[in-house]
Amino acid sequence: MTALLTHCVHRFASGFSLDAHFETGPGVTALFGPSGSGKTSILSAIAGLFRPSLADIRLNGRQLSSSASGTWLAPNQRAIGVAFQEPRLLPHLRVRDNLRAAKPCDPARAPPIEVLARDLRIDAILDQYPATLSGGQRQRVSLARALLRAPQLLLLDEPLAALEQPLRAHILDVLARTIGQWGIPALLVTHQLDEVRRLASRVIILDRGTCVANGPVDEVLPKAAAAGLLAQGPVNLLHLHDPRQDDLGWTARLGDQRIRIASAPSSEGPLFVRCLPHDVLLATGPADGLSARIRLRAAVRDVVRQANVPRAFVLLDIGQPLWAEVTLDAIHDLALAPGRKVTCLIKSTALEPAFGAR
Repeated sequence: MTALLTHCVHRFASGFSLDAHFETGPGVTALFGPSGSGKTSILSAIAGLFRPSLADIRLNGRQLSSSASGTWLAPNQRAIGVAFQEPRLLPHLRVRDNLRAAKPCDPARAPPIEVLARDLRIDAILDQYPATLSGGQRQRVSLARALLRAPQLLLLDEPLAALEQPLRAHILDVLARTIGQWGIPALLVTHQLDEVRRLASRVIILDRGTCVANGPVDEVLPKAAAAGLLAQGPVNLLHLHDPRQDDLGWTARLGDQRIRIASAPSSEGPLFVRCLPHDVLLATGPADGLSARIRLRAAVRDVVRQANVPRAFVLLDIGQPLWAEVTLDAIHDLALAPGRKVTCLIKSTALEPAFGAR
């Protein structure tokens, strides 16, 4: 189901050309690409803060912008919540009054200020002025204001850039829960692949103002990386379950194995760790005598060859997606193809807490 249709064309005085056309449904779609690829310009056009020379923008069938008909709704008429990397708070108002200034699009769905402030951990600063806040606090106030709009669409432009772990992980959990409960579309601009994996079900890759790939995250990111469209390959984000403490520290369950984790998990929200595809080794026979402590049964789902290098990404199913990076020789020797059963080997030291400090 299409909830948001966006078509923006504009040539800037700098010579940069934007020509982006895409459709999205409910849930989070990430806009991903290098700096200067047009991500923020697209969000600004959808929000009504920037008017392209050609635009056709519709939300739930309602025309927000149309160069053909001359339609251009003001930002406050668009039922959109916006949180930018640089918060635009009213400096003469305390935090509480900045939040009260957010007029709900759907009052029945808007959370109480006190509840949302507690969820975003800004309840202790409600009586402060923006000038007294840290960058991370201002970002959370901006995000709270966007959510208090109870909008039909959320636009999130690097909304957590100033936050560190574990606060960033907690806020991502709040966002995932809220967007899921509301069933609305959201566009997320971020340079962090672990945020894409955590929040987004779809991703749009932008390159020099044009959408060059669009689809499910676990399909698009590896293929985009293999084609040289990303500065890095895909990142594995693994969901752990059932954390327990023993005499040596903490363990959690990953697939059919309990693994040791580096630190105590947060008492709130799910537990995630990340690792890179080149940290995942594959075996088709006995894997004895190796130092890798994590050994997971898996089935190959896809093999994506990389451009210009003799390597490939292998998509594996361990009950959740896992990517390995292997040589073409390994693909041949192990007969890696969809349906092939393998064992994944990962060193415990390769797992890092997800959403760590930038």
